[in-house]
Amino acid sequence: KINEKERKRFVAAAQKSGFQTDEIAAKLLQFNYPTTFDIMTDKLPELMTWAETPKPSAEPAGAETKPDAPA
Repeated sequence: KINEKERKRFVAAAQKSGFQTDEIAAKLLQFNYPTTFDIMTDKLPELMTWAETPKPSAEPAGAETKPDAPA
């Protein structure tokens, strides 16, 4: 299993990329890991690649102009 430092690095990377806790949990379940404490070292590189890839935006194009909309 991965150590605590690696576990925290994985969680931090996933959160920085925009993934929510439930999305991280769903990804772990694809590997049959109930929690981040169950991640095995042989799967860490693959999980880190996922965690470090920014989450695709689900917002429609032009959403960034919302702050300019009249209140």
